[in-house]
Amino acid sequence: MLGQIWGWLQKGELDSNKIKAVQDSSPLGLVLAAGLATLFIMVAVDPVNSSGVTGLACIMLVLGLFYLVAVCALGFDTDVAGAGSCYPARMFTLPVSTASLALGPLVLGATSIVLYWIGTVVLVLRPWGMKVPLDWPALLFAAQFAVLLALLWWPFGLQWARVVAGIFVGHLPITGTIYAVNTGEPVERLLAFLGIVLVIGTALAYLGVARSRCGVPLRWYWVPSLRAARTDSEFRPFRTVWQAQAWFEWRRHGFVLPGMMLLMVPLCLLPFFLDERNPERLFRDFLLVISMPVCFAGMAGASVGKQNAWVRDYHGLSSYGATRPVTTASMVAGLLRAAARSAFFAWALAGTMTVAAVFFSGSHREVAKMWQDWSVNRSALEVAGIAVVVPVLLLLITWKRLIENQLFGLTGREWIIKGSMFGGASIFTAGVVLTLWLMVNTSYMRYLFLYLPWLLSVAVILKFALASVAIRQLRRRRILTNSTLARLGVLWLVFAVALIAMATWLVPVKYFSHYEPAMAVVLMIPLARMSAMPLAIDWNRHR
Repeated sequence: MLGQIWGWLQKGELDSNKIKAVQDSSPLGLVLAAGLATLFIMVAVDPVNSSGVTGLACIMLVLGLFYLVAVCALGFDTDVAGAGSCYPARMFTLPVSTASLALGPLVLGATSIVLYWIGTVVLVLRPWGMKVPLDWPALLFAAQFAVLLALLWWPFGLQWARVVAGIFVGHLPITGTIYAVNTGEPVERLLAFLGIVLVIGTALAYLGVARSRCGVPLRWYWVPSLRAARTDSEFRPFRTVWQAQAWFEWRRHGFVLPGMMLLMVPLCLLPFFLDERNPERLFRDFLLVISMPVCFAGMAGASVGKQNAWVRDYHGLSSYGATRPVTTASMVAGLLRAAARSAFFAWALAGTMTVAAVFFSGSHREVAKMWQDWSVNRSALEVAGIAVVVPVLLLLITWKRLIENQLFGLTGREWIIKGSMFGGASIFTAGVVLTLWLMVNTSYMRYLFLYLPWLLSVAVILKFALASVAIRQLRRRRILTNSTLARLGVLWLVFAVALIAMATWLVPVKYFSHYEPAMAVVLMIPLARMSAMPLAIDWNRHR
């Protein structure tokens, strides 16, 4: 951004439109700038005891690395689940050789990532006293980048084939490195392995661009025969409009979160095969796997924000989507049902892969012993209650994360969508800084627990106030009938009372009072944003 602005300043062409274009082209750059500004402020205010500087700096470094990879891989406007190559097709007509098209971004990206790692080690990690090697991590980053480009640029010719291939081969450089480090292999063998992977990834990336430029994708001759074998009797008509809308939303966005789980959970399960089997490590590994669906649900929910997939940088509904003979309530019902199905399948995949990893790695004996030690001092009713409540809460939180990030995208207003992204990133950064500061300055933790009931009370009141405003607008605009609102309110109340009763019974009183878990459950169940979703879609349809 600074380079573009400096060039315009020298030519005298800098104006408000150019600044807005730079901001729109680099939203993550603004987040990085905000994080670095926060870091400098923390150091300036308290240079001796800057508790959160280390954690915040690590977050900024990781975000910067991801952004650098996305830039060099030309991967901001790619369809990973598509059948063709993710290389920009507009560049195939340039009067340059295929080697320039393929090897130029690859060499530039690999060199930039290696220099980024060297600068991080020399300027950040080693001054902090961390003894980190330079050679094999740099080669690992370059090899992983080459494998990533080979997967992105290869024309698979079948939708979702790239995702399946990435599950099996995308993590090979990282997996091989973890295995070599844990088994004590010599550094020379590790460097040779990563060098071979780098050469193979570079060759496949070049061949992928060459085949795509000539229009020669892979041929899947057996797929049309399978599709033709399906009879018309298998396609049953939908009984209601909202069922058809749910199927439509599921086909558009429902596979995003399960696809993410297919990519990320196998990587998180590698410690079951490589680490030592003790309760502390197994608990850490289980916690990492459990956090994956919840964390990535926010990213998957944000993908619904772009309602018009055929127009770039346009967030409003297409003419076809806005004029469909479907009520706004049916559109919202389809979104909610598709999100619930997506959350269920994501957890089903994560659970199945976790159970398989536990048994195939031989960790099931240690897990059974941990379960026995935990349940020996608890009643059977309490164990059954926890076994039911915990999966329900995890599924509910995942579903909530899916739908709460859709609200701003459903408005169709660019300034609301980008403002919510920047505001969410700022709040997340501030929360991380505050958490790190409290972890170091533990003496202030008592103030947090002292004012926690008041903070929860204010949040609950604000949530009900916003929900009441949204429900009043739904009634005034006649988007939902009074009977429908009454049924939904009774259903929400019954579900909330059941979860509050279970939480009050299971949470020990010595840690929290009875009303604090109740307020936490109320904040966890979606209400305000779910009530505002019909208003957002209605606002988007009447632009």
